[in-house]
Amino acid sequence: MNSRRSALRRLNRFRRFTAWLAPLLTTEPVIEAVGASSSGEEEFCLFNADGQLYVTVGSDHTDRALETHDVALSKQVCAKPLSGDRWRFDEVEDHWNQLVLRSFATTDGIERLYQEGSVAELLHPRELLSRLEVPFDHGNFLFGGTCPSRAP
Repeated sequence: MNSRRSALRRLNRFRRFTAWLAPLLTTEPVIEAVGASSSGEEEFCLFNADGQLYVTVGSDHTDRALETHDVALSKQVCAKPLSGDRWRFDEVEDHWNQLVLRSFATTDGIERLYQEGSVAELLHPRELLSRLEVPFDHGNFLFGGTCPSRAP
């Protein structure tokens, strides 16, 4: 799926999305999942804290088996791990298109590159926020889109 189209679809659901998202966000190093069919998608994430825009990295973890039946529910049953690091967006905006998202998956004890791509392939955060139909106020959080998976 085109990452830009995916992000735009999310924006159209933003109001409903943020209502259930907050309790799923975590900076814990390990999450629990129901069954073995869940996986993550590394994404940049935006959040507003006291009127300041921040960026971090997170995983829009999803139950892939459930996703074939109900996309919204497949996202609601999984925790969303986030990095404990965050940056003020205005401090990284000048070199935004140079940033690279990279994630690894460990299977049978072997770590392999799972996703990698430049954030320049995704909608710019300013464009994402400009398309919201509601204000991006204190406490709001938004996943920014994902880079393609790499074949194992």
